[in-house]
Amino acid sequence: MPGVGIHHLSFAVTDLDRTVDFYRDVVGFTLRSRFRNTTPGLGRGLFGSEWDENGPEAWLELAEMELHGNRVEFIQYVNPETKPISRDPARAGSAHLAIRVQDVEKERARLQRAGVQFHSSTCYIEESDRSFWKWCQFLDPDGIPVELVEEIPPERRLHLMSERIKRARLARGLTLQEAADRGDFSAAHLSQVERGQSVPSVATLLSIATALDFPADLFLKEDATVEPMQDLVATPSGERSAVAATSQHSRLALFEGLGTISVANGIEWTKLTSAPGPVEFIQVRYEVGASSSDVSSQDTGLECGLVLEGTLLVELGFSQHLLEPGSTILYDRSLPHRTSNAGDVPAKAIWVTLSGAPTRLAGRG
Repeated sequence: MPGVGIHHLSFAVTDLDRTVDFYRDVVGFTLRSRFRNTTPGLGRGLFGSEWDENGPEAWLELAEMELHGNRVEFIQYVNPETKPISRDPARAGSAHLAIRVQDVEKERARLQRAGVQFHSSTCYIEESDRSFWKWCQFLDPDGIPVELVEEIPPERRLHLMSERIKRARLARGLTLQEAADRGDFSAAHLSQVERGQSVPSVATLLSIATALDFPADLFLKEDATVEPMQDLVATPSGERSAVAATSQHSRLALFEGLGTISVANGIEWTKLTSAPGPVEFIQVRYEVGASSSDVSSQDTGLECGLVLEGTLLVELGFSQHLLEPGSTILYDRSLPHRTSNAGDVPAKAIWVTLSGAPTRLAGRG
């Protein structure tokens, strides 16, 4: 007969009084019962054939605690005495207690005020068929890992996506119609998507990402950012000023300030040109170990890279090219290509995209 559900979770502790105080007064559990268990045969039941039945009988102190209907037992073994927990979470059999919360940052701040120290900043995890999780961990007085988990509902994920698509379009300086002219969707549908009134299909989302020249997963990641971009021009005094419009024939943009986005795998893009056109300049920073995904574009044209700092490995089809500061590479955009940081320091490069240019060259300098 299969099980019908989980009855309770149990953790061994070295000081039951301390544990009860922590989980009741700091974390927020309710103490339901506390008792001593000296039942005959307890040692054999717990430890199996290894238990010496001719010696003193096993006994333990147990506290039954509850959080919103979920039962957790904490046990202090008196005979034999509880041994300290291994601090290695990768050891087989290691466990942790995960607590679902509505607002992980609010709960984290409350616990920090009570003196709880967390391992790191809040982390994220995504399952293919579920919403995002936000989580962080700390250790209880015995060193048992305790995790706070906030599951972000799909509604928030859709809100983030629509908001980010609009920011990406504005960052490119495109109207709804101009963006629609670049892709296989209507301006009206894009407007509905940006206002959260319509959920795009996968095909439409990919078309929008292509039209805006952003990776599609950027619109879905919880921690990704798309900064708005402005045209910046140099005034006669040398100061920078933002302008709402410039000549349709030319735009002067300063090296800094056109907007930065963080994409997956430790890669950061800074756009250096804001006007839509056949030539685009992007500065890319690669953290140590960062690597772009394999890309095979249907777009025509050339792409040229100049390494400013660090060492990059560029893979083109079946060939590999190791680039150091001052090295350049030129290749057909339709070739499968992948770029990774091959050094032990962050790398930086300038990439220039030439859309529609002849594609006969692929080499390095």
